[in-house]
Amino acid sequence: MRYLVALIVVTLLVFFLRSAIKKAPSVFYILSLVVGIVYLYNQTIHLPSQISSFIALLTRQSALAMMFFIVVMFAGVFSDASKVKKWLMPVRKELSIIGCILTAPHVIIYLVAFLPRILPNSPFPFLPFDYFRFVVSLLLLIIILILGVTSFEIVRHRMTGQSWKRIQWLAYLLLIILAIHVMTYLLPAALGGGTHAVESVAFYSCITVIYIVLRALRWRLDLKRQDKLLNNS
Repeated sequence: MRYLVALIVVTLLVFFLRSAIKKAPSVFYILSLVVGIVYLYNQTIHLPSQISSFIALLTRQSALAMMFFIVVMFAGVFSDASKVKKWLMPVRKELSIIGCILTAPHVIIYLVAFLPRILPNSPFPFLPFDYFRFVVSLLLLIIILILGVTSFEIVRHRMTGQSWKRIQWLAYLLLIILAIHVMTYLLPAALGGGTHAVESVAFYSCITVIYIVLRALRWRLDLKRQDKLLNNS
């Protein structure tokens, strides 16, 4: 349910506000930051139940942020001549930054929650899997920060084209690492039959597999097209 709601919200946002996002991206960055702050605030001091439920519906398991990344990543599986790709590419950078801003608070919550478990003399029982969870979350946060910061024009213009393109390859890892991040926390609950956990694990698994298959197919088709052009030249 939360993924459907988040998908509808992001779809409507991109469809109706595409031009506004391109013209005034800072406004949407600030709004995303406000959502992230409200999410963090709601983790410590609970807001009224109606607001809390709506925020949780959109932000739990990075549902809202994930939809932005899905739009950004899946835009790359279409051909250059596709109307979908031509329509999305002008705002792809802005949507990526929004996704990064929305994801960061979620990852920070998990890092803060599990940091005490891996510290020396921790009162919590030693679980090696907690180290893996922490490392995955930390890696995810680092990638989000790198991609988010380098997406800003002021930073991009200070980099060489080759350096920027190399960094952007991290985007292909982001979806996979985000899925692993969710799996490490929810798989035990999913195996125990938890409804929300099963839903999340199934969703992230399907999206990750579908993206990898489509991206590989696009790479193969583009390679064949390039070979054909070379042979005809």
